[in-house]
Amino acid sequence: MRKKYFIVILFLISCFCFAFNNSKNTTYSVVIEVLDFQGEPISYATLEFFDLNFELTTNAQGLVYLKLPKGSYKYTVKALGFLPLEQTLDVSSFSKTKVYLNRESIELEEFIIMAKYNSKAKDKAVINQTALSYIQPTSLVDALILLPGSLHQQSSLNQFSGVNFRSSGGDQNNALGVSIISNGVSMHNDGSRNQLYGLTQGSRTSFAKERNLVFNSGLDMRMISTDHIESISVVRGISSAKVGNLSSGQINLKAKQGVSPLQIRAKVDPNVQLAYLGKGIDLGSNYGVLHLGMDVLSSKPDVRETLTKFTRVTSQINHNLGLDFLGNYIELNTKLNYTQTLDNHKSDQSTEYNEELYKVKYHKLDFTWKASTLLDKKWIDDIELIAHFDYTKDVLDRSLLVYSDGGINMSNATQPGVHEAFFLPSKYKTSYQMDNAPLNVFLQFNAGKFWNLSDKITQNIIYGIEYNSVKNHGKGAVIDPNLPPFPSDNSFIRPRKNSSIPSLIHSAYYIESNIGINIDKLDSKIDLTTGLRGVQMFNLPSSYFLNNKVLVEPRLQMNFTTNYNSQQDIYTNFRIGYGQQNKLPTLDYLYPDRIYRDIEVLNWYDNLPENRLLLTHTFIHDVENPNLRASRAKKFEFGMDFSYKDFEFSLTSFYEKYDRGFEYHYQYSPVNYNKLTTANKPIVGKPSIGDFDMDTQHNFIMLPRALNSSELHKKGLEYRIVLPEIKFLSTSIEINGAYYKTKYGSNQPKMYYPKTITNNELYPYVGIYDNAPEITLSRLNTNVWFNTRIPRLKLVFTTFIQALWYTSSQLSSNESFVPSAYLDKTNTIYKIDYDKVKIDNPDLISLDLRNEKTNFSKDTTRPDFMVNFKGSKEIKNFGSISFFVNNILNLNSKYKNNYNVNQRKWSSAYFGVEVTLKLDAL
Repeated sequence: MRKKYFIVILFLISCFCFAFNNSKNTTYSVVIEVLDFQGEPISYATLEFFDLNFELTTNAQGLVYLKLPKGSYKYTVKALGFLPLEQTLDVSSFSKTKVYLNRESIELEEFIIMAKYNSKAKDKAVINQTALSYIQPTSLVDALILLPGSLHQQSSLNQFSGVNFRSSGGDQNNALGVSIISNGVSMHNDGSRNQLYGLTQGSRTSFAKERNLVFNSGLDMRMISTDHIESISVVRGISSAKVGNLSSGQINLKAKQGVSPLQIRAKVDPNVQLAYLGKGIDLGSNYGVLHLGMDVLSSKPDVRETLTKFTRVTSQINHNLGLDFLGNYIELNTKLNYTQTLDNHKSDQSTEYNEELYKVKYHKLDFTWKASTLLDKKWIDDIELIAHFDYTKDVLDRSLLVYSDGGINMSNATQPGVHEAFFLPSKYKTSYQMDNAPLNVFLQFNAGKFWNLSDKITQNIIYGIEYNSVKNHGKGAVIDPNLPPFPSDNSFIRPRKNSSIPSLIHSAYYIESNIGINIDKLDSKIDLTTGLRGVQMFNLPSSYFLNNKVLVEPRLQMNFTTNYNSQQDIYTNFRIGYGQQNKLPTLDYLYPDRIYRDIEVLNWYDNLPENRLLLTHTFIHDVENPNLRASRAKKFEFGMDFSYKDFEFSLTSFYEKYDRGFEYHYQYSPVNYNKLTTANKPIVGKPSIGDFDMDTQHNFIMLPRALNSSELHKKGLEYRIVLPEIKFLSTSIEINGAYYKTKYGSNQPKMYYPKTITNNELYPYVGIYDNAPEITLSRLNTNVWFNTRIPRLKLVFTTFIQALWYTSSQLSSNESFVPSAYLDKTNTIYKIDYDKVKIDNPDLISLDLRNEKTNFSKDTTRPDFMVNFKGSKEIKNFGSISFFVNNILNLNSKYKNNYNVNQRKWSSAYFGVEVTLKLDAL
């Protein structure tokens, strides 16, 4: 809390100049013209002014008009099909600047196939179009291999694909906390729910394929096509105050825009086939530019069955238009994206043999409209308005043959108490449906102001407000209550419609200040960025902690950059940052359905069916948690960067603490009921309750409740080294990697209920243990990239070497195996000193778990090495052909684990080919 107050005070001090700067800076008109080397204007190219926190696009004539105070500004010019170019703009009077961009070509020295890093923000990696085209990604996960600490993974599209940043291992909260931002819009699936208890919470491995439904884990990366993306920027450290509802990091996607030739891309490997068609069309100076694209991706890891097959079709329309309105140049962007899955009917040997149905249907439509303009006003220099909505229809239809093993009772009661129930058939056909239809609405207003406070000090302020809502219009779980699909759980939710649940609504308000201080004597510059973000949830029940609660998120980053000669080819940068980020709970966590448990109290069987009587006692449990809070991440990092000509070295040390992660924590609740035992009189015909004696019995029911109980501690060291090009080999080398150590734990005590019989009754206690299990995972890896370019042959090839020096896992020996308390059947908790009270109460001995202690020694693997090879040949100016071979060499060491068992990882070579054509250039 003290850190938060300190940063708030520092932020207010940094904004002091803004609040009391009543003088209006003198600004100068600047014109920037973007051309290709034939002198043709490049319309709708992007100019990103990093220090000023805004982007501009050129008009139809390739021109940008803006007004800036006196000073020096760095910016990057990007355009589809051209190599990006970094420029410096010196403003002291009216000026007109021409910028020439080179078309993408292996021949050029600027052709870079690695991630780029801004000199000030080394935690922000930008993967441009040249790198994306070269690495041939099939999902966003493939593109992240360029980042330090990432490990190469074989493409697998048959299951949910999430992203975990800066961690050894991965968990649900880490993936949920990654924010995907597309053209300024925060994308999420927080409105999806999956509350079919018998489907989602069972543990039988035979249901694994049925239960391949993943929620509360962030977006599925398989549903995002990389073919419609011009560039990707990744922030794994401390995000800007402009970005929220995240904890782990953010991935920013910029859609393809501008004029481009008709491009056809086809990729084939043993598991994945992909085809893409796209073109940017100039509609004329009055109608802008329209970029169209469509792709089809198919993956079938096992040809023997289609249940794991995944086929996706994505199409995108992106329109840019610049127009003059009331003396201001306004940029308009409209983007429409549609995604759906094909091969909806899936099967395997089991479904075909039993004549079952497995049908999935996924459709998503998202629409984004953005308007921005520059204003030379006292309090506003640029404004931006974003409006977005997306609608998803995600439906699973399943019919299946169920073997209930006979004798399983089922009740449809919706009220607590004793009700007549029925037995399920030993074999029956049933069906169910899971229907999610979330509608997301996102609105954001952004503004900025920048000026020079003196010849040495500049300041930039950005501020804004956003609104986000999601409403699930789906039917939820639709089942036949008389024929449940998974009866062995012997407990079942009486599901409610998703559409009956309130909307999830939150708003955010942010302000961020960036002050730059030039120290001429040291040829240095200090950049101080401080920001505050406030988040507020609405439309929650008044009893909920988060209802109308304002969550404050401070952010702080400081850079100290020094140039050591006039050519500025030697520099150092020291950076430090601290921030807090919150991930809000999903609809699934906030509004779980009630859980119904049916306990058999009478089973009277007669040869005549009309004389049989089966009674169950129904217990209803409300598992909503009104005290649920946002998952909070506290981040601290320190880094240093050194550059000498073409040599670069970067080192980043970080510590991250997540102390309120979401998880379904399983707790026990006692239930007491009357068991009907022996008949108190002769039974003729169908009996009634009064015909039996009653015996009071007890039981304990395990209930899942969403809590902020998950804890995660991450620390690590990331490094990156870029060596000067070896001229006679035309080879550049980049070495990157990381050391990660991650501890996963819980802040809730564990509970244990021994399923034993004591004195002819169920065991009467549940043990409570102070310390839950914890596990610490760590790893160290190094990736080496040898990129060789032969301009004369228009050929580039890469040798990628991955060294995974070790991975380790270790369970914490602090886990409790002796209870510190116990829960009895009256729902009373007794604190105890176990070693003392067990003498007086020998029944407690069953709660002693010391004989179940596991192996706490560290399990450490030995080094593994992998070599991948990739090459690309440019064919004149109309296309390219590429190929890759992964695991061409693989050295997996054999080692003994902590149980002294020999272990070795096996992998095989994997290859593929890709062809890209630009038909307009033929």
